[in-house]
Amino acid sequence: MCRVNKPVFAQTALQTSPFSNTIHLNQPPIYPQKAYKMSTWNVYKVAYVFSPTRNLYALFVATDGETDGTTMLVYGDLRQGMQVQVLGHDNPETIRGYIGKELIGTIDNTKLQDVVIVAQNMPAPWKQLDSMGRKLRPDRPWYRGEDWFNEVVDTLKRWGLLIT
Repeated sequence: MCRVNKPVFAQTALQTSPFSNTIHLNQPPIYPQKAYKMSTWNVYKVAYVFSPTRNLYALFVATDGETDGTTMLVYGDLRQGMQVQVLGHDNPETIRGYIGKELIGTIDNTKLQDVVIVAQNMPAPWKQLDSMGRKLRPDRPWYRGEDWFNEVVDTLKRWGLLIT
């Protein structure tokens, strides 16, 4: 692949950044050093009751106080596969099954769209059980919603989007 040399500042725009629809999760973007103090938003790990033995985890970015913001999670089950959902302007405490939330870091308020794109492009857990409840690929470990959440957080940290 041939790359055209562009100024570093051009790579921060969403249209020309590596955060496009053809995202490469192993190549972190280049951000310019900023001389001014940036405004940040808190990022939380939110837990919900999913079943008697498992919890569902979501990434919540508080954009307005501590109760309004953007929630990113995977929804579905291992029999049909899961899909990434992004819920905007929701209070995570009002969603049924809410257990609690834990502060995991902050993000620059101008990078919320990049965080959402990373979450949307991280592969959600695929179909892993047949209709009888048997594992389709016994040689592969389970990949559940919590694994997806941990991969999103690790990628955000590695790229410098999530500051812990």
